[in-house]
Amino acid sequence: MPFVPGTAELPTSEVELSISCRSLRGKDVLSKSDPIVVVYCNPFGEKRWVEFGRTEAVQNAHDPDFIKKIVMTYQFEVQQPLLFKVFDVDSSSSSLEDHDFLGEASCSLAQIVSCGKLQLGLKKHESDAEGRGYIVLSTEELSQVTDIVVLQFQGSNLDKKKFLGKSDPCLVFMKAMESGDFNVVHRTEVIKGTVDPYWQKFCIPVRNLCNGDFERTIKVVCYDWNSNGNNIIIGEFETTLKELSQGPGSDTVFQLINKKKQVAVVLRLMWVDHLTCMKPEPLNVLEND
Repeated sequence: MPFVPGTAELPTSEVELSISCRSLRGKDVLSKSDPIVVVYCNPFGEKRWVEFGRTEAVQNAHDPDFIKKIVMTYQFEVQQPLLFKVFDVDSSSSSLEDHDFLGEASCSLAQIVSCGKLQLGLKKHESDAEGRGYIVLSTEELSQVTDIVVLQFQGSNLDKKKFLGKSDPCLVFMKAMESGDFNVVHRTEVIKGTVDPYWQKFCIPVRNLCNGDFERTIKVVCYDWNSNGNNIIIGEFETTLKELSQGPGSDTVFQLINKKKQVAVVLRLMWVDHLTCMKPEPLNVLEND
């Protein structure tokens, strides 16, 4: 059988690509954009772009941090060109032609892996000057852990952020990266009109939450959600999966600290369950309405 270029075995690893955008230009007059990023790859030996994956759409955000990660096989010493296109979602249509194009950027997977974190200016076309915002890309080699964890939290006497009512709290979970940054991995639902929220249980793969490192720092931030995208921080704390694995008790009652106001309120772990060797179910990562 004749040799086919590109089929020789190469050392590979599975990597997780995290995507954020900053300073996107708005297309809507009365609101912010609802951005989504579409990732394209260039198949070996071909001169065309093929869609590889999409993030979720984040509502009313010019600085979105996308929860959905793009998992790719990284081939050492191979460039693996990538193209990133950002769109403002205008409807439920899956056709990109029905949404406003905000800009694009390209690089190779090897560039992102070697840098750890890469920021690229967005353009509308090759001759366009940068100034349409930025896309921020980071990668991490994934562990082979297949466990999932089930978590549930309750808040007590949260700070009121609405002038004429109570808060609409939600929780955002972030994992620490080697760069010192924190990448968003999960958002809870929004509980409307309460200072004593009880969020639903949620499942998350351990490798998404901490990549199998039970002592990796996890930051949890509680926000008062606003429909215009201007969410207000109520407070935050840091923990680890090792600490959370102790289950509900005095050691898993956390103080939500608002660093600007130095106000502390209580967040309690209500449920934890560690499930081993189960295939993670797809998670709903769409932004809350």
